[in-house]
Amino acid sequence: MRQRLLVIIFFLIYSVNSGEMAEDCGGICNEDKLVGHLASMEVLSPESIFTLAFDDMEPLCKKLEENLKSTDSYLKTCKPSDQSELYVSLIRGVRVLNNKLCCTDNKFYKRYSMFHSCLRELTNDFESCNGPADWNEEPVKEKLCKTYKNIVDCYYIKAAKVCGKDAAKAVTELVQDVINSVLSTRCSGVNSLPYVKDAMPEKYINRNGSKGRSLYSVKLTLLASIINIVYYIFFQNKQVLM
Repeated sequence: MRQRLLVIIFFLIYSVNSGEMAEDCGGICNEDKLVGHLASMEVLSPESIFTLAFDDMEPLCKKLEENLKSTDSYLKTCKPSDQSELYVSLIRGVRVLNNKLCCTDNKFYKRYSMFHSCLRELTNDFESCNGPADWNEEPVKEKLCKTYKNIVDCYYIKAAKVCGKDAAKAVTELVQDVINSVLSTRCSGVNSLPYVKDAMPEKYINRNGSKGRSLYSVKLTLLASIINIVYYIFFQNKQVLM
């Protein structure tokens, strides 16, 4: 929520200043305009890209399609400078998100949509997984890759505990594909996912797309199961004593 608020504030500032920008006329792309295109999609970092995946899918895909079309049209009129590579890389990340979530015939969309409702409930929890500001610009590979690994592991653990391991694998695949498209550095070991001892059992996960079981109802189900087990043990012991 805090990250999205910052994006909105930035977009408002951009809107005020956009009228002062010079035309590109087929030369080098104006960095402010590139930032403006990203701001219109609420994107300022790699994390802000895959956070969009927890929004309502249909309006999200419509928004991405419109903004990417506008961005692509602009990029045809100019050439990005080396200094603007950061913004271009974030645009690449948005394209990856769009391809994975908005092409309803692909396998990932069908898999991810089963867990979307459950994962959406973790939107605020996932914010604690985000890396420090500008981590993707870290020049030291070891530090950059460590942050990347921490982000992936955090998303996986939080998702597995509430939505199950299959959901965790789906969301971390999305996170990895987006980040890989943004970073110019390749990091090894990111695909090695952590062990989660108390992952949500798959039998408690409702795999019906937009009507996923809420966290509250899952907790109630687990509580009912525990009560039944305790009652059964108590009843059996009572029978033995009698």
